[in-house]
Amino acid sequence: FAISAQGQPWLITLYKKIRTSNDRLPGHRLFLDFDPKGQAKEISVYGEKPYVIASDDKLWEGTPNGWVPVGGSPLCKRIAIDQAMGTVWAIASNNHIFSFTPATKVWKEHPGGGLGKDICAHAGTPYIIGMDDHVWESVGAFGWTSLGDGKGKRIAIDPGNGQLWVIGMNDGVWSHLGADNWSEHAGDGRAKDIQIHQHVPYVRGMDDGLWQSAGAYGWQRLNLIEPA
Repeated sequence: FAISAQGQPWLITLYKKIRTSNDRLPGHRLFLDFDPKGQAKEISVYGEKPYVIASDDKLWEGTPNGWVPVGGSPLCKRIAIDQAMGTVWAIASNNHIFSFTPATKVWKEHPGGGLGKDICAHAGTPYIIGMDDHVWESVGAFGWTSLGDGKGKRIAIDPGNGQLWVIGMNDGVWSHLGADNWSEHAGDGRAKDIQIHQHVPYVRGMDDGLWQSAGAYGWQRLNLIEPA
């Protein structure tokens, strides 16, 4: 799932359908009243523009006239958008790391190489979960530097302050406190995916529901309503 800067949720259902809402987060009742058609495997959004990995494993962008393939797209399995720069970052099917700049329509492979399982980015710097499950920060053409012993399955970043969050190997939700330090979120929650909006983590739980952090009180499940 993805959350726009304005709080609009975008979800891929269990049947790979794309759903979104005119409602905005934070809110505990979301009516999934908008169906942009099509199917997808992954989704990210910049401003009002969604990007998806479609059933052909390539990147497509949402337009007022429907979904349009992005030229030159490699086969992808993960995408994320740097909200400060508008750059789309992708983990290709061969685990290589690419970026796409919408303004120039140019794809580039990361100059420092590297292989990853998941990716996020902030202010021009990508972060990945490497093939060893550790979290790595890009140092450009010099490659990658490890952020301690923390390991994860999915990664996200707070677009406001750059704090990293991961779904850990125990499916728990962990935040990066700087240097080699990581802290598990209160409440013993378990999740499959994570996004951050207005400094609040949201996760897709093991029940495939959408949950909002309640801080020290753990997690609160949101009420998602699909039209009949």
